[in-house]
Amino acid sequence: MALSDIRISAKVNFGFGAVLALLGLVGIMGYNSLGTADDNFQTYRGIARETNSIGRIQANVLKIRLDAKDFLINADEHDITNLKDAAKTADAVIAELLKDVHDPDQINKIKTIDKEMDLYTATFDKVADLRKKENDLTDNRLGKSGPELEKALTALMDASMKDGDGDMAVRVGTALRDSLIARLYAQKFLIAGSEDFHKRVLAELNGAGSVLGEIMPRLSGRRLQLASQAQTALDAYITGYAELHATNTERRRLVHEILDKVGPKVADLVEAFKLGLKSQQDELGPRASAAVHSARTTVMTAGIIAFILGIGAAFLIGRGITGPVNAMTRAMGILAGGDTSVAIPATGQKDEIGEMAQAVQVFKDNAIRVTAMQKEQEEAKARAEAERRQAMLNMADNFEAAVMGLVKSVAAQATEMQATAQGMSAAADQGNAQASTVAAAAEQATANVQTVAAAAEELSSSISEISRQVAQAAQISKTASDETARTNTMVQGLAAAADKIGEVVNLINDIASQTNLLALNATIEAARAGDAGKGFAVVANEVKNLANQTGRATEEISNQIGAVQEETRRAVEAIGSIGTVIEQVRQISSGIASAVEEQGAATQEIARNVQQAAQGTQEVSSNIGGVSEAASSTGAAANDVLVAAGDLSKNSEKLSSEVNTFLSRVRTG
Repeated sequence: MALSDIRISAKVNFGFGAVLALLGLVGIMGYNSLGTADDNFQTYRGIARETNSIGRIQANVLKIRLDAKDFLINADEHDITNLKDAAKTADAVIAELLKDVHDPDQINKIKTIDKEMDLYTATFDKVADLRKKENDLTDNRLGKSGPELEKALTALMDASMKDGDGDMAVRVGTALRDSLIARLYAQKFLIAGSEDFHKRVLAELNGAGSVLGEIMPRLSGRRLQLASQAQTALDAYITGYAELHATNTERRRLVHEILDKVGPKVADLVEAFKLGLKSQQDELGPRASAAVHSARTTVMTAGIIAFILGIGAAFLIGRGITGPVNAMTRAMGILAGGDTSVAIPATGQKDEIGEMAQAVQVFKDNAIRVTAMQKEQEEAKARAEAERRQAMLNMADNFEAAVMGLVKSVAAQATEMQATAQGMSAAADQGNAQASTVAAAAEQATANVQTVAAAAEELSSSISEISRQVAQAAQISKTASDETARTNTMVQGLAAAADKIGEVVNLINDIASQTNLLALNATIEAARAGDAGKGFAVVANEVKNLANQTGRATEEISNQIGAVQEETRRAVEAIGSIGTVIEQVRQISSGIASAVEEQGAATQEIARNVQQAAQGTQEVSSNIGGVSEAASSTGAAANDVLVAAGDLSKNSEKLSSEVNTFLSRVRTG
């Protein structure tokens, strides 16, 4: 079948129907592409929410570890409350995250994090109980028996000095020194946890016990009672310290074997989960942007193809109509000029133009007949002319009704389709811009969370230097310093007393020498007196013997005084060593204070970076909302394209102009 055999209405419907079908197919493809982009952005939003949740979990894990370190330093009940609050918050976020996550691997990772956090908090509860027990032993058991031991030994040393028993005073001073050193190294053990300090404590306590066991058989009365009190206090201190050592060792074991390992493990698990989410974001972001770009390209391509096909359809249909119509117009003009020899075109066509050509052929035949009968039938000619004129007008009206309605409808729908296509393109541009903003916000959130991890690492290294609260160390140092000063004063008094006793012994020795000399002179005088001086000689000899005994006694006393002075000198040296150790304790306290300052600075750095991370996450959420709106707008534009595509017609103005020209010529003859 030739194209000229198809009716004009069928040509128009078929041509533009094909264009509309193509536009409908492309529109559906664009709509599906936008749906895929919307799904990507919804997935991206879900990942962003998961990233926000894991960031909150990471912040609470850091807070839990920080509160645990603070409690180990300060033993403050407020730190326990803060830790439990942070643990509850983390558990709530984990429960919420488990509802949002559907990937089995991610669910297992989250459950592992939750399990390790439960182990950490349960172990911390045990550590907290042990720490409370340590404080109770330190404050109530050792804090009571230690001063009682010191008080009893000090009173025993004072009593020995008053009784003139210098050797006993020195021995008691040695026991006092050992007990003070034991108490000092007990505090150093609590600070550092070194077994060398523990062994030193046991050695000093054994030394003090040995001295008490040695001197108690030599004592009686009040001094024996004081020694018994000292022994009781020493036994209580030894028992309390043994329990304190066991408690402290168990607490340090839990901290070292569980808290110090589980804490970093949880942090690493959270960091790995966060990096997994970042990897998904890095993959999904470009994919979502590509989907938006594809949707935009599809819409633009559909518009261009529709434009080209519309022009082609208008050209083909217009040429198929205007060519024969123009030829028909020319033939009708010639025929109207009276030239009946002109050939009528398109008489073989089976469309509306063919019908019109056949009608013109009738006019031609009538014209020929009219010309032949012109002279005879002027009236018939006039009637035939009128009939021809009316037929032409009717034909033009019919043609206008058949063609112009389609042309106007196509023109209106073409305008609507162009406006809709522009709306779809603008919406796609907006979606692409929002996707770029989302990617930038995600990069900012990732950078801030990495800063949080670096600040947390700096905080952990600072806190590891701290093992005992500064306030208690300072108080212990002050107490030990006061006790050392008082003991030093007592030992100095003992040394002064020994010096005075030495002076008295020297005086006695001088008196004995003078007495011996007088006895010698008396013996000489008695010898000179003969028998009359024998009795005096006996007395002089007794005086001489007494002087010799006094000399030997004073010599022995001098030796004892020398021993006392030597022990006193050793006691002074020991007290000086104690002062040196106390200075070391004060230096440790200064180091702890510096570490606490580093902890404060690191904590502020964490707070600032967590706040920046929250701001970045908020920007991600807001940008994702904008992307969703852009995708919705683009989808609406795609629907408008599908609706407008049903009546599309491009470039109909040329066809309308040609048809109007034709009708004008037909009506004007």
